Amino acid sequence: MQDHKTDALIQKSLRTQFNDCTVLTVAHRLHTIMDADKIIVLDAGNLTEFDSPVNLLTKDSGAFKSMVDSTGDRDALYDMAMASARPKYSS
Repeated sequence: MQDHKTDALIQKSLRTQFNDCTVLTVAHRLHTIMDADKIIVLDAGNLTEFDSPVNLLTKDSGAFKSMVDSTGDRDALYDMAMASARPKYSS
């Protein structure tokens, strides 16, 4: 059973408390990494893709795009990637 509240709390903590740090995340849920600066896709231990989520999603035959497109949350994942690619302004 997944505890979505705990996952959300952990993700919020990572994004706020470690905002100015390099964080290496190994994820089995795509929504966990959609706002990452860069994503590495491995296949059998070999690097197959490395780029921002938005750039990986624009590749016609990319492995990452294929994973995202095969989920039931495709549109939400695309929206998350696009939102994270927008410039962030501080007040």
